[in-house]
Amino acid sequence: MVLEYLIKSCTGHPTTPKGGSKEYRNGPWYKPIYGRAQGDRMGERRAYGHGSYAGKKMRFTTIEQKWSHFKKWFDNALKNTQIANPARNAHIEKARGLGRRLG
Repeated sequence: MVLEYLIKSCTGHPTTPKGGSKEYRNGPWYKPIYGRAQGDRMGERRAYGHGSYAGKKMRFTTIEQKWSHFKKWFDNALKNTQIANPARNAHIEKARGLGRRLG
């Protein structure tokens, strides 16, 4: 699951859009801005999602930041359990190293 998300983010898969999805941003957990739901203010979907840089794939730095957040979230969620953190995996570390070499 975790490695799959990493690969999809790197390739620009439609299930991992930049800027989130309109449906999620229209949820009750987001406050309206100037009377309009946030998802309705996102504009048209571009090649890789919504926002100013949605025409380009995710950069390696962005993906690395997301993974850092995932690792910390899993560390906290799995604290005091015997379950291993899936985000701290040797395969993911190899993929990160490969990404750095490829630039």
